[in-house]
Amino acid sequence: TASFVFLTLSSAINAAVPIATDYPAPDVLAPANATWSNTILKDIPNIPVNALGLPTPNWSADIVTCPSANMWGLSYDDGPGPYTDNLLSVLAAKKVKATFFIVGSRVLQYSDVLLRTYQAGHHIALHTWSHRNSTAVTNEQFVAEIIYNARIIKDVIGVTPRFFRPPFGDIDERIRKILHNLGLIIVEWNVDSADAAGAKDVAVKFGAKANAGSSPVISLEHDLFATTEPQAGPALDAILAGTGKYKPMPIDECLGYAAYDEGFWDRVAGKGLPPINLVSGSSPSTNSTSTSSTGSAGSTTGSHKSFSLRSVESAWTVMTIVGTVALVGGIFIF
Repeated sequence: TASFVFLTLSSAINAAVPIATDYPAPDVLAPANATWSNTILKDIPNIPVNALGLPTPNWSADIVTCPSANMWGLSYDDGPGPYTDNLLSVLAAKKVKATFFIVGSRVLQYSDVLLRTYQAGHHIALHTWSHRNSTAVTNEQFVAEIIYNARIIKDVIGVTPRFFRPPFGDIDERIRKILHNLGLIIVEWNVDSADAAGAKDVAVKFGAKANAGSSPVISLEHDLFATTEPQAGPALDAILAGTGKYKPMPIDECLGYAAYDEGFWDRVAGKGLPPINLVSGSSPSTNSTSTSSTGSAGSTTGSHKSFSLRSVESAWTVMTIVGTVALVGGIFIF
């Protein structure tokens, strides 16, 4: 039985190096845990698993853009990785903060990069353990994907992210309800760089948007690949130089929501759910119809449909980690 012990104080920075045996193997679908599932899987819609994911998921109930003109929510997915430090240097030079949607498996190898990202003042958010299509896994597997993702991030930076982006933007009402039960804020995007799909013109795309008015944006880029990270600097320059006078910022800042929430672990332990209006539509941005050069609410486009880490799965063996949940004197033991 694997044991996780952590203090509930959100102000502490653990800066721990994750212990690999406490987690599933990298890029392997997280094993279900009955205790977690029993506390989280309440009133979940009876929607079958979609083996291939949804080609055009409906985002009308999710946040796709910032709420006000001139706001550009800057986000990078799928790290931390070998090129993230380069991006951190670019952002520091331009005095810009961003949101990083973190894949749990990557943290096993690059925990130091995650810590540097957080300590530099960037917003850390969830992106599952193994980067599967969310609608292609069972309820129980999806709960485990989220909890292991949150757990390894908390191990390293000492706080628990409140924001989540589904890999490939893949979501339905079943997955959405699980995320709401966990108290997470779902964020998609309305401007897709398509960088992970091979686009080489991200700066041109972002420049076109930045010079076509000032309607609010949440953009999607990736910091994991040698072909994507080098485009981030020129793309940011294009945003800053645009006539739209955009201010790039982390997504939590543009939405005005707290970035981290230690109440997540209370909900995992069955201590109750948050008010639903905190996560399902109270923000002005939730139902935005802001236009984009590459993407829009209600559909996914471009780069997130091209990338999957499943190809490396055969190199690993699934580790079954069985846990129990207890709350004793302010300390959770899993």
